[in-house]
Amino acid sequence: MTVKSVISTISVAGLAAIILAGCGGGEDSTDDATMAGAATESAFESQPPPDASDSDSDVADNIAVAEVLGGGSLPAEWPADLPIPDGRILIASWQELGGTSLGQATFYVADEGAQQAYLEQLTSAGFEVAKSDESLQSDNGVLYDASSGDWLMTVALQELDGNPVVMLVNVFPQ
Repeated sequence: MTVKSVISTISVAGLAAIILAGCGGGEDSTDDATMAGAATESAFESQPPPDASDSDSDVADNIAVAEVLGGGSLPAEWPADLPIPDGRILIASWQELGGTSLGQATFYVADEGAQQAYLEQLTSAGFEVAKSDESLQSDNGVLYDASSGDWLMTVALQELDGNPVVMLVNVFPQ
């Protein structure tokens, strides 16, 4: 998966989460999280495979694209109490839309061990972390649902152009 397709996926997934959050499950916020996770996975699965002639399969090219798009740092609005993985930020966004907040971020991490360390970091910070329903999983990586008293999000552990990444998808307050 290239940076361009990941950015498109994040945009579609974010929009779907906002729409689904507006449809809310009332008092049961788990319904919102499940619907947002399903929308995210659907967006990932709908992405076409990268073209073999795609010129941005090189990591250096991807980083340049991310810098053009404002990657490299978290937005000023990113919540300070939300744990982030150790790694290099590829791209991140935070949107305030009609009283609803929504964040997305992708981090290059050192290896699969760093991906697992982030899940442990979330647990230590008081998040409940569980592997998403099997029907939401794909060959592109593993999805987890993470929630605390304040936050809901989907965590995707994937590879991007051969590099391990942690994607925080559909991060929104409870």
